[in-house]
Amino acid sequence: MASGLYDAIREDFLGGDADFDGATAVKVMLVDAADYTVNFATHNALDDVLPGAGVTIPTTQAAAPALANRTIVAGVADADDTTISTAAGDVSEAILLFFATGTDSTSLLFGYIDAGTGLPVTPNGGDITIAWQATSPKIAKL
Repeated sequence: MASGLYDAIREDFLGGDADFDGATAVKVMLVDAADYTVNFATHNALDDVLPGAGVTIPTTQAAAPALANRTIVAGVADADDTTISTAAGDVSEAILLFFATGTDSTSLLFGYIDAGTGLPVTPNGGDITIAWQATSPKIAKL
Protein backbone atom coordinates (compact mmCIF):
# COMPACT_ATOMS: atom_id res chain seq x y z
CA MET A 1 0.00 0.00 0.00
CA ALA A 2 1.11 3.56 -0.50
CA SER A 3 1.42 6.31 2.04
CA GLY A 4 -1.43 8.80 2.16
CA LEU A 5 -4.12 10.70 4.01
CA TYR A 6 -7.46 9.18 4.99
CA ASP A 7 -10.43 10.44 2.96
CA ALA A 8 -12.46 11.43 6.03
CA ILE A 9 -9.71 13.75 7.30
CA ARG A 10 -9.39 15.34 3.84
CA GLU A 11 -13.10 16.17 4.03
CA ASP A 12 -12.65 17.57 7.54
CA PHE A 13 -9.74 19.76 6.41
CA LEU A 14 -11.70 21.09 3.44
CA GLY A 15 -14.82 21.61 5.57
CA GLY A 16 -12.87 23.46 8.26
CA ASP A 17 -13.49 20.74 10.87
CA ALA A 18 -9.84 19.64 11.31
CA ASP A 19 -6.93 21.81 12.38
CA PHE A 20 -3.50 20.16 12.27
CA ASP A 21 -1.55 22.84 14.12
CA GLY A 22 -4.40 23.86 16.44
CA ALA A 23 -5.67 20.42 17.52
CA THR A 24 -5.24 19.37 21.13
CA ALA A 25 -3.07 16.41 20.13
CA VAL A 26 -1.92 14.69 16.97
CA LYS A 27 -0.25 11.40 17.89
CA VAL A 28 1.66 8.56 16.24
CA MET A 29 1.75 4.79 16.46
CA LEU A 30 3.77 2.17 14.60
CA VAL A 31 1.78 -0.40 12.65
CA ASP A 32 2.49 -3.99 11.66
CA ALA A 33 1.20 -4.08 8.08
CA ALA A 34 0.72 -7.85 8.37
CA ASP A 35 -2.01 -7.17 10.95
CA TYR A 36 -3.60 -3.97 9.60
CA THR A 37 -4.64 -3.31 6.02
CA VAL A 38 -5.02 0.40 5.47
CA ASN A 39 -8.23 1.55 3.78
CA PHE A 40 -8.15 5.28 3.08
CA ALA A 41 -11.77 5.28 1.85
CA THR A 42 -13.56 3.54 4.72
CA HIS A 43 -11.37 3.82 7.82
CA ASN A 44 -11.92 7.11 9.64
CA ALA A 45 -11.24 6.65 13.37
CA LEU A 46 -8.75 4.84 15.57
CA ASP A 47 -11.31 2.16 16.42
CA ASP A 48 -10.87 0.94 12.81
CA VAL A 49 -7.32 -0.01 13.86
CA LEU A 50 -7.67 -0.77 17.60
CA PRO A 51 -8.20 -3.13 19.26
CA GLY A 52 -7.22 -6.20 17.31
CA ALA A 53 -7.34 -4.92 13.72
CA GLY A 54 -3.65 -4.10 13.80
CA VAL A 55 -0.78 -4.58 16.16
CA THR A 56 0.40 -1.10 17.04
CA ILE A 57 3.19 0.32 19.16
CA PRO A 58 2.24 1.65 21.60
CA THR A 59 -1.00 -0.27 21.95
CA THR A 60 -3.15 2.58 23.34
CA GLN A 61 -3.64 6.16 22.26
CA ALA A 62 -2.91 7.34 25.80
CA ALA A 63 0.60 5.92 25.51
CA ALA A 64 1.20 7.24 22.00
CA PRO A 65 3.52 10.24 21.72
CA ALA A 66 2.12 13.54 20.49
CA LEU A 67 3.67 15.62 17.76
CA ALA A 68 5.33 18.69 19.24
CA ASN A 69 5.59 22.12 17.60
CA ARG A 70 3.23 21.36 14.72
CA THR A 71 3.31 23.81 11.81
CA ILE A 72 1.75 24.26 8.39
CA VAL A 73 3.55 26.16 5.64
CA ALA A 74 2.29 26.13 2.03
CA GLY A 75 0.03 23.16 2.76
CA VAL A 76 2.87 21.10 4.26
CA ALA A 77 2.45 19.66 7.76
CA ASP A 78 5.55 19.42 9.93
CA ALA A 79 6.53 18.89 13.56
CA ASP A 80 9.55 18.09 15.67
CA ASP A 81 10.97 14.60 15.35
CA THR A 82 8.96 12.22 17.55
CA THR A 83 10.22 9.52 19.91
CA ILE A 84 8.31 6.40 20.87
CA SER A 85 9.80 5.33 24.19
CA THR A 86 10.56 1.72 25.14
CA ALA A 87 9.00 0.36 21.95
CA ALA A 88 8.41 -3.37 21.91
CA GLY A 89 6.37 -5.59 19.62
CA ASP A 90 6.20 -6.86 16.06
CA VAL A 91 8.17 -5.50 13.15
CA SER A 92 6.43 -2.29 12.07
CA GLU A 93 6.22 -1.27 8.44
CA ALA A 94 4.21 1.93 8.80
CA ILE A 95 3.50 5.02 10.88
CA LEU A 96 -0.10 5.88 11.76
CA LEU A 97 -1.03 9.48 12.60
CA PHE A 98 -4.31 10.43 14.30
CA PHE A 99 -6.07 13.29 16.07
CA ALA A 100 -6.28 12.04 19.66
CA THR A 101 -9.41 12.69 21.71
CA GLY A 102 -8.98 9.98 24.34
CA THR A 103 -11.73 7.87 22.75
CA ASP A 104 -10.86 5.53 19.88
CA SER A 105 -14.19 6.03 18.08
CA THR A 106 -13.74 9.81 17.89
CA SER A 107 -9.97 9.94 17.32
CA LEU A 108 -9.80 10.69 13.61
CA LEU A 109 -7.21 8.95 11.46
CA PHE A 110 -4.95 11.42 9.70
CA GLY A 111 -2.24 9.66 7.75
CA TYR A 112 -0.48 6.39 7.04
CA ILE A 113 3.19 6.42 6.06
CA ASP A 114 4.80 3.21 4.85
CA ALA A 115 7.77 4.58 2.95
CA GLY A 116 10.74 6.31 4.47
CA THR A 117 14.15 5.92 5.99
CA GLY A 118 14.09 3.43 8.85
CA LEU A 119 10.97 1.54 7.76
CA PRO A 120 10.39 -1.23 8.49
CA VAL A 121 11.63 -1.00 12.07
CA THR A 122 12.12 -3.83 14.55
CA PRO A 123 11.27 -2.68 18.09
CA ASN A 124 13.66 -4.02 20.72
CA GLY A 125 12.46 -2.34 23.91
CA GLY A 126 14.48 0.83 23.28
CA ASP A 127 13.38 4.20 21.97
CA ILE A 128 12.47 4.70 18.31
CA THR A 129 12.78 8.22 16.93
CA ILE A 130 10.72 9.18 13.91
CA ALA A 131 12.69 11.79 11.99
CA TRP A 132 10.23 13.55 9.72
CA GLN A 133 11.43 14.25 6.21
CA ALA A 134 13.38 17.53 6.00
CA THR A 135 11.84 18.55 2.67
CA SER A 136 8.28 18.53 1.34
CA PRO A 137 6.06 16.61 1.97
CA LYS A 138 7.66 16.39 5.48
CA ILE A 139 4.77 14.69 7.38
CA ALA A 140 2.10 15.30 4.73
CA LYS A 141 1.08 17.78 2.06
CA LEU A 142 -2.47 18.68 1.09
